[in-house]
Amino acid sequence: YHAHTRWYRAPEVMLNQQNYTETLDVWSIGCIFGELMTKQCLFQGMHNMKQVEKIVEIMGYPSEEDTAFISD
Repeated sequence: YHAHTRWYRAPEVMLNQQNYTETLDVWSIGCIFGELMTKQCLFQGMHNMKQVEKIVEIMGYPSEEDTAFISD
């Protein structure tokens, strides 16, 4: 089911970053590795904003430097 692929998307992708790099793939690999270690899905959002909320809930808020790519 394709909606579950959202669970592995980096927050930058869901916040409309235009430049896709290998670092975004590392996020996906980290999510899958985390699931293998915990035997449960880490971030199960039903839509992009809920997904970002779940990530922040577990990982904490990013620094201003980390969010500098977001434009108004």
